[in-house]
Amino acid sequence: MSDDLDPSEIELDQRSQGMQYFFSFFIVFLVEAQAGHKNAILLLDEPGLHMHGTAQEKIIEFFAKLSRDNQLLYSTHSPFMIDGAHLERARAVYEDADGTTRVSEDVWPRDRDTLFPLQAALGYQIAQSLFVAKRQVIIEGISDYWLLHALDIALATRGIPGLRQEITLVPSGGVTRLFPLASMLIGNNVEVAALLDGDEPGRREGKKLVEKLLAGQDRKCLFIGDFLSYGGAEIEDIFAEKEYLSAVSEAFGGVAFTFNDAEKAIVGVVNKVEAFFKRNDLHFVKWKPAAILRDRILASPGKVSDATCETARRIFQALNAVL
Repeated sequence: MSDDLDPSEIELDQRSQGMQYFFSFFIVFLVEAQAGHKNAILLLDEPGLHMHGTAQEKIIEFFAKLSRDNQLLYSTHSPFMIDGAHLERARAVYEDADGTTRVSEDVWPRDRDTLFPLQAALGYQIAQSLFVAKRQVIIEGISDYWLLHALDIALATRGIPGLRQEITLVPSGGVTRLFPLASMLIGNNVEVAALLDGDEPGRREGKKLVEKLLAGQDRKCLFIGDFLSYGGAEIEDIFAEKEYLSAVSEAFGGVAFTFNDAEKAIVGVVNKVEAFFKRNDLHFVKWKPAAILRDRILASPGKVSDATCETARRIFQALNAVL
């Protein structure tokens, strides 16, 4: 047998187990759905077993055709056998507290093993939207996205050009995920740039990106520190120290800052705050004050300082230029 993907003729028993299963299944039910299995309910157990993820997606398409004439139910542990466009068709099968097996469309169990295929299918569906925009700027995290998006709006209220509309900001979820995300986007013909913090992790991963993926005149990696006086600056350093500390205080229940001499000498507002929290046995997370700053900017975009707006303008101007 041969197919449109591989025109070379290969004996059926030499093809993969998944291909053999699909071929026999296809032939039988394509014909029998109109004959011996007409008006039958088709029950299938793990029909995507031994098949590649893309092949499993093809099976779903075939099942949709079969289900026009025959009701079809199948079990699966594979996220690729769940139609992300029709999650309403999925039913969770789980063991209840009394030991009985339950099938439900409105009760979602806490059991991670049961939910994982659905979560993975939903995540895969969301990930496909990454490839819609053909010019993308990879940033480190969601807090970076909040602040940059809010500052873009603040510039617009002043009539200052910000990031071009066709350019999308994409959080990577941390510097360790930058490289695989950039590789995936470039592999799907997306024009990519990166905007990273100027700290050591950002500089290190940015160097790797430039050397391996973003080389050339049209693909660049920019650093926040290059737009400020401190080369190791992070996105929070765009704001005045007093303004950022006010957001930290609000985010953490009104904590009062009294930096000691060693902390005052630290360069970078986030570094200072982290040192203060460590000394006082407190746990600091960057997203909380970032959310406060975001909400303040969106509520009163005109109150953003001129210095912060000017730094944001130069960052967006540079990103527009490299994309």
